[in-house]
Amino acid sequence: MQKKPFLLTLILSVVFSSAFTQYYYRDLILTRQTFGLFQRLKEAGIKSVSLSSFEGNGQPTEGFKGGQEINNNYTQMNTSLESVVGGASLLISYFDSEGLLVKTIDTTDGASSLTEYFYSPKKQVLRIVNTATSKGQATEKEEHIWTYGTEGKPVKMFRVKNNTDTTLVSFILDEQGNIAEEKSVRKGFSLPSIYYYHDNEHRLTDIVTYNEKARRLLPVYIFDYNDMGLINSMLVVPEGSSDYQKWVYSYNDDGLKTEEKGYNKKKELVGRIEYRYDK
Repeated sequence: MQKKPFLLTLILSVVFSSAFTQYYYRDLILTRQTFGLFQRLKEAGIKSVSLSSFEGNGQPTEGFKGGQEINNNYTQMNTSLESVVGGASLLISYFDSEGLLVKTIDTTDGASSLTEYFYSPKKQVLRIVNTATSKGQATEKEEHIWTYGTEGKPVKMFRVKNNTDTTLVSFILDEQGNIAEEKSVRKGFSLPSIYYYHDNEHRLTDIVTYNEKARRLLPVYIFDYNDMGLINSMLVVPEGSSDYQKWVYSYNDDGLKTEEKGYNKKKELVGRIEYRYDK
């Protein structure tokens, strides 16, 4: 089973996919979580992370190699993964002096993806620009342009593909000031809305959209949190499916993940990742 560590999952989830929307989650929430995790790595003085992958039966994942290396001034992190099933991939992430993610370069099986991030003085995401190049050297560009209201909440976002195809995404707040609904319009047609739910501490708990197979609104993500305010578990429902996987996380005292376990809908363990940190 090919699994990716959580930080890599966070970063790669921001890379664009036409099959999913959830722009508020992918562009803003995940980018903020990446910032928080990299800050914890820096504060703990971590320079390398070693990953060990195991199948549900406890056996090591065949051919799996994984690790992360951070440079001395904490401006670059290289994440490498290799397995028999997934092949080899390298993600190079660049951070500014404040720890904000400013660029990623992802290469997998001859294809590459360059993503650049631009921020306001208040550290709000203003633009994310992704250029994807296929193995055959075909390129596709996508840009997300964000605007915010007077209270710092996102108001709208323009998604522009190849400089011509534009989708307008607007956001509706709930009574507590949280993002509650994400509405998209492309070429005059409304796309299915995304609904966001939060707890009393304004933390995202559920992302809900219309499930074609079930023909009703269903969660695509469900989160809960530990006493440190970190994600304790994440339930993921693949698009168009009624199945799901649940990932449960363990942390050390520095708020760094030590283990993640994946379970299927039958609550069977399907795999786990162990993390080891070195200074």
